[in-house]
Amino acid sequence: MLRRAFLLALPLLAAAPAARADGPAVLALKKQQSGDVTYFRVAFRPPVMLAGPKFGDAQQLTPEAERRLLARLPRLVPQDGHTSEVRTTFVPTGLHDSWDQLEFVGRLDKGGEAKLLLVYPVEKKRPKDAPPTLAPQLDRLGWDEVEVTLDFDKAEKVAEADLLKREWALAEANHFANLAAQTPDFAFYDFARQAMRRKYDVYAAPRGTRPDVPREQEHRRLYEQTTGASALAESLAMRRLLGNTRDEGRRVVDGRPGTHGSRRS
Repeated sequence: MLRRAFLLALPLLAAAPAARADGPAVLALKKQQSGDVTYFRVAFRPPVMLAGPKFGDAQQLTPEAERRLLARLPRLVPQDGHTSEVRTTFVPTGLHDSWDQLEFVGRLDKGGEAKLLLVYPVEKKRPKDAPPTLAPQLDRLGWDEVEVTLDFDKAEKVAEADLLKREWALAEANHFANLAAQTPDFAFYDFARQAMRRKYDVYAAPRGTRPDVPREQEHRRLYEQTTGASALAESLAMRRLLGNTRDEGRRVVDGRPGTHGSRRS
């Protein structure tokens, strides 16, 4: 009887996504090729000690509180050349802060087994003999990590065209939006978020209480950041308002070897 049950279970074991025994349980592993690039999506059962950030009403957060929460999102870090650009699909909308599973999307550069490192936030108990501090809550914030090995030869293939490509592009755009919120004085990440929207037609809203702008206005801002068009137009307008002292009279070009002198008015 036991032998028969074991034989019946063999196909299920062979079809299940492979992960290390001491790593988190893999709930689903899928892949899809779009053009020359292969994308994948993996979902894990969250570790027992996971303490995912709680955003609540994201619009009511102060910028500093939002930056601290965004910095504590779980990460799946590639450890070899099999995968790259792996991003979490979690979006801090404040509508749901449930961490019933951890889901990531990324690019698959090479098949077979891939090694990754799952890095996730935890809460630690503050020792009773710990010295006094003005911010005791910071002593409770920590990180843990666990190695993960995924066998992409056993990954399920997705049938819907470009589905994982769109999911990855949206996750990448949200990744840039998170980084832009953490570095408000550095314009590159916001530029990258807008560039992802233009290239892949996916939209990731800016974080925090910053007002959103219509698509056409955001498209114009994309070039303002890279060319300085607004600053140039402003400086020219200022010169006109302050008055132009340049002589606007006739111009004379002296003759040079091989050319004839000309007079321009």
